[in-house]
Amino acid sequence: MTVRHVRVGDVLRLERTRITPQPAATYRQIGIYSWGKGIIENETISGAELSKVAYYRFPSNALILSNIQAWEAAIAVSTERHAAEFVASQRFLPYVPTREDEVDTRYLLHFLLSDPGMALIRKASPGSVTRNRTLGISAFEDLIVPIPNLSDQQKMASRIARYESAVSSVTLGDVAPAVRVLDQIESEAVLSRIAKGGVMLSALAEVNPRPGRDLPTEVHFVPMADVDEHRGEVIGDRLVDRYDLGAGYKRFLAGDIVFARITPCMQNGKTAIFRGDLAPVGYGSTEFHVLRPLATETTGALHTLLRTRWFRDLAKGRFTGTAGQQRVPAAFLQNVLVPDMSSPEGAELAAQLKDLDAQRRHLLKLQKAKTQVALALPKAARNEVFSKLG
Repeated sequence: MTVRHVRVGDVLRLERTRITPQPAATYRQIGIYSWGKGIIENETISGAELSKVAYYRFPSNALILSNIQAWEAAIAVSTERHAAEFVASQRFLPYVPTREDEVDTRYLLHFLLSDPGMALIRKASPGSVTRNRTLGISAFEDLIVPIPNLSDQQKMASRIARYESAVSSVTLGDVAPAVRVLDQIESEAVLSRIAKGGVMLSALAEVNPRPGRDLPTEVHFVPMADVDEHRGEVIGDRLVDRYDLGAGYKRFLAGDIVFARITPCMQNGKTAIFRGDLAPVGYGSTEFHVLRPLATETTGALHTLLRTRWFRDLAKGRFTGTAGQQRVPAAFLQNVLVPDMSSPEGAELAAQLKDLDAQRRHLLKLQKAKTQVALALPKAARNEVFSKLG
């Protein structure tokens, strides 16, 4: 294979057409995901909502680099639809071949995303502070890159594209149908038990109770980050003097259940039993609701119910507040109709729900491992191909 080493500016040219946004018109901006994950297609906004920077139209099949994030592989190739429907701010640099029979932009994309290519991009993106590593136009165009003949470029790009197609097929979609079936079984089990005798949640637990007055000086501090959303447990071990915390924190006792009330923590399953292993009293985020089971033997079953997809979807439907700051009101927890988890049938339901959750988490764990392997394939292919070019 014959390989020439050429200056980027000798085979690519910056091509874009500046526009003057009209306040009443609508526009869609592009962004670029880091680590070679493609173009971000932002929602439509009016010209009046665009920031006060220069905007451009750009061609299809252009190699586009984010000048502030190219160092972390924010590089992509545009399609005809992107060129027709989107605009780019001055932060994005679209390059096209000076001669179409000389360079394939997809080949250059894959080269720049390889370890040798990223080393060049980072060299052309100076700066000591991470977010100030800006790729300069002149610095980029002065880079020397390996260019085989066009046919070999296309073969290399096609080979790597096959690995990328493997990644696109290994997504959550592989297990989504099975997860939906488990969700449906869960929902039917809960609703069936409610139909045979549901109760308000306030009949099983007190919502946001007073913790009492005889509080110890040393307490367990539980920020939202210290509730593991996957296991439903408190994982932090920070003991503090409660007088150092000041006012405004939620207080809870051993055996209480903390339930994240704000999005997206609630949907993610940040609900846990505070067991009081380090201290009998906990102080935590104001974004917790606290539930104190009226019978301690129902604590585990109630915790299992609160972590179900069924309950979280129900709570989501009762959100109040604005986007990004939506919360589950305490009144919902007090009045929502749920299965009687204090009954023998409730204990049986809890065991069934735990089994369903274990199956769901097992599926997602397998999918995560499979996806991680798939994501490594394109990078390995790029490095294997381009390390040989010299």
